[in-house]
Amino acid sequence: MGNYFAVVTCRKSLEMTIRALTSIKEQTIKPDHAIMINDGSSDKTHDILAVVQQDWPTLQVIMNPDLGYDISRAHERVYSVNNPIPIHRSVGSC
Repeated sequence: MGNYFAVVTCRKSLEMTIRALTSIKEQTIKPDHAIMINDGSSDKTHDILAVVQQDWPTLQVIMNPDLGYDISRAHERVYSVNNPIPIHRSVGSC
């Protein structure tokens, strides 16, 4: 089996974050790195991640500022996934 990374995002969801990290840590085949992206949680997520990271050297924590929830950003992401970049082929090309 090849190497893999586990990426988890969180925002004001401390209990789900703990459950997700526990699940990753208990995997039979563990990821080479776990990456936790905290999107500006205002609860105790930052403190808990700091404690968990002390005993988990391959856990990388990325702290983003709280930009709030903006439906237009979510819509842009969904739109870009549902409308991939078209591939243009010219006649006679491989």
